[in-house]
Amino acid sequence: MGAALIAVFGSLYFKEPLSALKVFSVILVIAGVIGFNLSGAQHWCSTAGLSTSWFWPRSSE
Repeated sequence: MGAALIAVFGSLYFKEPLSALKVFSVILVIAGVIGFNLSGAQHWCSTAGLSTSWFWPRSSE
C-alpha cells in the first residue's frame, strides 16, 4: 500500500501526467495487497518456523 501511495503522491507533487495505464497499475497493486490479506497469507518466516528476532531485536528496556 505504501508504494501505491508514494506513486500517487509523486504524480501529484511532481505534476507527472497520469495515464490510464498508471492508474490501472496502482489499482492492481492495491487489489493485490487486499487479496493477500483476505486470503490469510502469513509471513514466510512464521510459516517456515523461523524467528524474526534477529531482524527486529526487541529493546531491553
